[in-house]
Amino acid sequence: MGHTQHNTEEHFLNGDNIAIRIRAYRDSDYPAVKKVLVDGGLFDKVWDRRSNLSKKRAYNSRSVLVAVSGKDVVGTVYVSYDGWEGFIYRLAVLHTFREKGTGTLLMRSAERELRRLGAREVAIFVDAKNSGLHKYYKKRGYKLSRMWRSMWKRL
Repeated sequence: MGHTQHNTEEHFLNGDNIAIRIRAYRDSDYPAVKKVLVDGGLFDKVWDRRSNLSKKRAYNSRSVLVAVSGKDVVGTVYVSYDGWEGFIYRLAVLHTFREKGTGTLLMRSAERELRRLGAREVAIFVDAKNSGLHKYYKKRGYKLSRMWRSMWKRL
């Protein structure tokens, strides 16, 4: 289906002649990643600041992955591993590339990265009201756990 070379994977979507490469985020990708997150309704002005993505990248160069078509970033996903459990979040794909396999490619790459880091399980956060996303993740082998409400506090 694809090949790996220099930390980049290339795939062709659903028989289309659209090549998608999955690679690690670069600082120069920030405007495009922000656009993808805004398009997907996931951008958070605090969590998704450029400086935060730079910190993630410094800690693990593959903690933010991007899907690239030509020279354009068309999708992104964040990966985190704390030594015990892996987390995948902020999976977003531009609307013009949805339902073509881009999200699946990003998820596979994120899961592969977590396995490389030593994770044996992965958790994702899904909007409780978005039944379409529930179906998307169930189709990919994810199981619904107890219903939790996320809480946060600025330190």
